[in-house]
Amino acid sequence: MSLRAIIFGLLLGLFVAGTTYWNDAVIRQTYLIGNHFPIGVFGIVLLMLVAGNPLLGFLRDRLGLGLLGGPFKSVEICLIAAIALAACGWPGSNLYRVSTTIPSQPQHLIKNEASWKAANVMAYVPGGSATLALGHVQDWSAVVDGLRAGEQEDAEALDRAIWKAIPPRYVRTVREVAGATPTPGQQADLLTVLNDYLIAPLDDTGGAFLYELADPASLPESVKEAVSKREALLARVAGLSPEDAVFLAGELTGEARAMAELANRMLLVERWGGALLPPPPGKGLLVTGGRADPFVIDTLLTGRPVDRQLGLTQLPWEAWWPTIRLWGGVVLLLGFASLCMALIVHPQWSRRELLTYPIVKFMEEASERQPGAWLPAVASSKLFWIGVSVPVVLHTVNGLNVWFTQLPDIPLDFDFGALRKLFPNISQVAGNNAYFTPKLFLSVIAFSFFLSSKVSFSLGISQLLLLMLGGFLIATGETLDTDYIAAKKANLLRFGAYMGITLIILYTGRTYYLNVLASAAGRRRALDTPGYAPWAMRGLVLCFVLAVVLLGSGGLGWVMAVVLVTFVLVIFLVQSRICAETGLFFNQATWLPVGIITALFGAEAIGPTTYIVLALASTMLVGDPRETLMPFLVNALKLGDRPAERSTPGRVAPWLGVMIVASFVVAGAVTMYTQYNTGINANDAWSRAVLPSMPFRELSNMTRELASSGTLAESTAAAGTSVLTMMRPEKGALFWLLLGGVLVVATAAARLRIPWWPLHPVLFLVWGTYPIIMFAASFLVGWVVKAAVIRTAGAKGYHDVKPIMVGVIGGELFMALVWMVVGAVYFLYTGSPPKSYSIFPR
Repeated sequence: MSLRAIIFGLLLGLFVAGTTYWNDAVIRQTYLIGNHFPIGVFGIVLLMLVAGNPLLGFLRDRLGLGLLGGPFKSVEICLIAAIALAACGWPGSNLYRVSTTIPSQPQHLIKNEASWKAANVMAYVPGGSATLALGHVQDWSAVVDGLRAGEQEDAEALDRAIWKAIPPRYVRTVREVAGATPTPGQQADLLTVLNDYLIAPLDDTGGAFLYELADPASLPESVKEAVSKREALLARVAGLSPEDAVFLAGELTGEARAMAELANRMLLVERWGGALLPPPPGKGLLVTGGRADPFVIDTLLTGRPVDRQLGLTQLPWEAWWPTIRLWGGVVLLLGFASLCMALIVHPQWSRRELLTYPIVKFMEEASERQPGAWLPAVASSKLFWIGVSVPVVLHTVNGLNVWFTQLPDIPLDFDFGALRKLFPNISQVAGNNAYFTPKLFLSVIAFSFFLSSKVSFSLGISQLLLLMLGGFLIATGETLDTDYIAAKKANLLRFGAYMGITLIILYTGRTYYLNVLASAAGRRRALDTPGYAPWAMRGLVLCFVLAVVLLGSGGLGWVMAVVLVTFVLVIFLVQSRICAETGLFFNQATWLPVGIITALFGAEAIGPTTYIVLALASTMLVGDPRETLMPFLVNALKLGDRPAERSTPGRVAPWLGVMIVASFVVAGAVTMYTQYNTGINANDAWSRAVLPSMPFRELSNMTRELASSGTLAESTAAAGTSVLTMMRPEKGALFWLLLGGVLVVATAAARLRIPWWPLHPVLFLVWGTYPIIMFAASFLVGWVVKAAVIRTAGAKGYHDVKPIMVGVIGGELFMALVWMVVGAVYFLYTGSPPKSYSIFPR
């Protein structure tokens, strides 16, 4: 392994980590990462091949300056790309695009969501509001008796204070409810009394808080703990310097008030027995516990004036620390679990099953260099430069059209919308624009040359098959509905396909995987099992357990935590398999664990608190898995697997681990610093509002449905293994899940048994997803072009045309970098956002 390759790989990875958010959100150009074929890595590496290597060769051979060692070898280029790929899992869509918005924006969005307020959704969030939601009341009769206890002449001082705190307009309601079941309207009135006048009174002076009226000696320990924390916080506020007070006083006093409300809540819980549930345990899910904080929350939205920019140390790290500890800890644990899984599957996939790794294959084709040459071998072909020139001309013209609209453009969009009249049912199915209004992507067409013809054909028609299925269901009176967070038919189909391919992966490599598992437990290791595999298995188990424990600290029961982590790892594994076997570099699962778990267990078994934790975890961990870490690592290990050069997965893996941690820290610091000074990207509605609102929108709907069925209180109180006894799968969920699995298994079996079988199971993993809707037409065109070349010119013609395709891909990557540089220069010179020109889908 070359030391300079390691250094350049680390520097490139840190560059990607430090500039991605700025490029994606501030100057808004083509995503620097965006998918599993990141421009920020492969584009720069290709520049090193065609520009950097000749410069190094010139310095060494013509000027005698050989300090840098001359042009990079192919193995060095691959190692640089491998290390840099490990930095691509965090900076963009997979994490830091949403890492601040999901924990902070619900506090802002709730201001305009009447249904959220009515359901008091924040009360179900562990570590959130201390006020009561409807599901927390387990016995209305006991609550009414507790409220009326102060009406008696011999009542204790605290009970009398509670009775006096009830406004006269609600006293009548309390008396009417006594001895009867309260109506929904009366329940709402009683909750208003409990929350607005007993737990969270508007005025916190003059003994307004209940715990201040009780005998200190009689206070329960839970109340004493909350009171002591409040006093400590107020003492900190009093001791702050004026400079620190600007940033921390509001935060600390807000937390002090939250502690007072918690003390009141616990006091009522203890005093009225089992009538009320305590607040759900856990913390860190939402920053500031879900409270609206002017500095911590609002500054993220608006940013700061140019003359009052914040330094890195002035950011509200203290307020964010519980959230960073929870989500950052889980993310890093799953990141290292991904590295462990990649190490485990690498020998099986690369040496036994001989997967093609098309992205790696492309990199090898592009970086191969003859001894003594400065340029890669592919660059010696005129066809390569012809291929480069096509996207250079195309994106120069179209980019200039974006900046200067009076100039012409070269359209890549096509409109066949008139055909919708011929297919009225298909036109009603989501994703029909894949063929009625397609857009062609040159790199996807070119990349099809590096894929199996059956793969590119399957990817090209996958969405067509889904449209046909959806049209058939519409004709029969059904719909193939879909949703992002909920489990509808299409989501369950894809989940079943994911589980089916997981079973195929495990079955195909069962002998090897069982030996890895046994050797990790201390049994004898087989000769063909590499020494790093058992250690990777031990690391995977450790990361899994720690992730479950950490999610437990956030308020998720261990049963659901195990299921959640398992489903997240399934997404990682299957996306890695898709990338390694088919080369599809832009892929999303488009099913979230929370929806599948809710469909399989039923809303009654899940309950509001478990649901919101699952929903926040799902959106945070796999809300947009287009940049999931494990596929990067799978390709990185393959790139770095060069035994002849003393580069092996076992030696590369530690550097990948270093890059995982370093990029996490750098990208996180840059993202927080940028957002607090410039504000969250106002043009990114997905991360700013859509995704953060999904969990609470669904929670509001769930609580309403459970309340109408009379099971809300029981569902809210469910915990531990009791959820298993309450399990009631949603109607039809198992059918659609099994159908997806059967389609994948049957197609995989047909490929093995029927030589002419044209379909690959990948089509059932990707149909209905945004990436294939965007790319289906391009894959179909690529398949047609490849088939035409082979049919007319044979295998030799196919290899002769390859340089053109490498050039097309290289030219698009180069032009994406060019427009990024143009946008950056414009922004730095003018201070205004540049025009946005994106080559790949955003």
